[in-house]
Amino acid sequence: MKNNIRKIALGLCLTGALTACDLDVVPPADIAAENFWQTEKDAWYALNTCYSTLDGVDIWDELCTDNAHSHKPWEGNFEMVQQNGISTANGYGSYYFGTVRVVNNFIANVDKCAVSDELKTRMKAEARFFRALSYLDLTTKFGKVPVITDVLAYDAPNVKRDEVETVRKFILDELAEIAEILPDSYNGSYMYETGRITRAGALALRARAALYFGNYAEAESSAGKIISEGHHSLFRVSSLTTAQQKEANEMDAYIDYAAKGIDKDKFVKGMFSYESLWHKGNASPANPEYIVTREYMADANNYDWTRYTYFIPKSFSQYDGYCSYEPMQDLIDAYWDVDGKTMRNDITMEQRKERYAEIWKDFKDMSQSQFIEKVPQTDIMKYDYMKEFRNRDSRLYVSMMFPFKGWHETVKGTFYFRWDPDLINKDGNESWTGYFYRKMVTLDPYDTWTAEEDYPVIRYAEVLLTYAEARIQNSGWDTEVQKALNDLRDRCGMPDVPTSMPSKEEALAFVRNERRIELAAEGFYEDAIDLLGEGLCMFPFDEKLRGSRGRKYIGAFNYMASIADLSLATRLNPNDWEHWYYMGVAAYLGGKYELAKDCHKNSRELMIKYNIEAIPATVDWYWMACMKLGQKDEAEKVLENVYEGMPSEDGDYLARTLLYKGIYKPENFVEEHMCTGLSEERTRIYYLMLSYGLANYHHYLGNQEEAVKICQMIAAIPDHHNLFAYAQAKQNLKEWGAE
Repeated sequence: MKNNIRKIALGLCLTGALTACDLDVVPPADIAAENFWQTEKDAWYALNTCYSTLDGVDIWDELCTDNAHSHKPWEGNFEMVQQNGISTANGYGSYYFGTVRVVNNFIANVDKCAVSDELKTRMKAEARFFRALSYLDLTTKFGKVPVITDVLAYDAPNVKRDEVETVRKFILDELAEIAEILPDSYNGSYMYETGRITRAGALALRARAALYFGNYAEAESSAGKIISEGHHSLFRVSSLTTAQQKEANEMDAYIDYAAKGIDKDKFVKGMFSYESLWHKGNASPANPEYIVTREYMADANNYDWTRYTYFIPKSFSQYDGYCSYEPMQDLIDAYWDVDGKTMRNDITMEQRKERYAEIWKDFKDMSQSQFIEKVPQTDIMKYDYMKEFRNRDSRLYVSMMFPFKGWHETVKGTFYFRWDPDLINKDGNESWTGYFYRKMVTLDPYDTWTAEEDYPVIRYAEVLLTYAEARIQNSGWDTEVQKALNDLRDRCGMPDVPTSMPSKEEALAFVRNERRIELAAEGFYEDAIDLLGEGLCMFPFDEKLRGSRGRKYIGAFNYMASIADLSLATRLNPNDWEHWYYMGVAAYLGGKYELAKDCHKNSRELMIKYNIEAIPATVDWYWMACMKLGQKDEAEKVLENVYEGMPSEDGDYLARTLLYKGIYKPENFVEEHMCTGLSEERTRIYYLMLSYGLANYHHYLGNQEEAVKICQMIAAIPDHHNLFAYAQAKQNLKEWGAE
């Protein structure tokens, strides 16, 4: 079908009036539709117009999240989205019914053409796919929208919006119907060109929509049919090119294969299996991973303008580079350790800056050519900065370019990323985050600045992730979930996923992070965030909603998800002490003690600034984090912020911190410092909070037997399992081997 894309122009001319920004347009006077809808070729042209509405790269929604950033305001109204400013009236959000009208026009008129009834039915089903896709985009962004299946008159009155449930039902019903009409494949002849929408395409979009709508039974069913019917699979390479092998050899410095139990051959082939699915020769409907494909070609009327110049810095480009879309540190941090299940302990921004300054001073005076010559001759792993990139998920190395990383398969040959932090806020065509995208970037740019490779709008990897997430919702973490995810892991050369999960919530957090990694830069991360809350579906950057949900995740023991929400909340409003406080709590309970300490440091400063009477609470967590890190001097210093009789809304935390400080004694501590006049339930909570403080005290004083005894008492309570004291006691007993 690719060779026919240029012929879409005629179809566009004949339906040009249908692609305006809204439904209220003036008809052009020079189109005689009655002379057009007659032949089979007319039907072919008109259906091609429907295909021309299919977008390719869709990274823009991710630029509104903590995955990615654009430092160029003219690239889009991303800040408006972050501030809940989108509406049907502004430029972001695609409140656009052009596709709907093009499809409705096709369905209304194709019966006039000299085409067999069977072929007409199939062609209508193809067109209906694009209408369903358009409505999915509309309802996920705007909720209620009008469902229109007729060609409205140009002077028709405004159409009332339908309820969200009506729109969702329409989408799912449409896709279910057309999945029963469309074939599994096409033979490549005229009217049966490869690249057309198939049954699997309809089912894949239906699975995506059902997952977004929270209809997990239908999501699992539709994705499961694609898996069981076996027409698609993940792309894999069996050998490496010379350039790939050169990079594979350099990976010895990044991965401790023997120590980590990693098969090197499988790991490096996994890297390039993941990367190569986007590149020329593999990027086509013939790729078994491609389910729905946006086709491009080396032609001035049908190239992809995004996947070279806009993704890369000028220093990397053959001709020009804009670095318009940059990965954020949060995305880099999301990539697993090479064990496939561990998240790295956080490094603070200041630590990262100091470490980079140390390595950069030895290279900053070099030109790019000198840098490329020097890096492979240097043991760069001796620098602390590079340790952050050792032993990580294979997909990191072929998705993101980080400083000093080599890439040998480029149009310029060998390249090592020389990142100059002094160019931040000075050179808009270089990276300002320290990273740039490698994933999807063409290796052979067309006309020096664009891409001609096809793009998988829906690929089989997404289907596996959708199936896994929906099945967790329906049945929990079982062997079928593991089988789907291990297919992805096997392709990228990573270890299998865990055989068990502590809870459904942690299983969901795990698969969503796997989705974030696998589908990075493909435009799904904002959608994944939206899955977690109806309010956030409508207001994805409402910091109060984000903070509220982050706190609720703590009670569900889903600390990774809590940190994700609260981290974004602190970016949206860095002056809200509660966001910092609860992110610090989640980080501590999740074992991220450096992050916990930094959060409670910020929380304490804001409490002091705004005269918040909750300082003992944040000091308590700050002290515990320091003690976990072995930083006793800083722990003692933070206790200077508390004193006997200070105003505090948290008497239990005040008593605990004064115990740590030595003002109160451990003998009869709980009994002497119980608060009177509380309800029965609150009295019990107070008792447990004081008890845990006493256990903490005994642990750090070396009275381990007493500490274990108290924690076992707390862990045995039949209720209040969302209490921080309960979570901490359980955590300590696990660490001490005393469960």
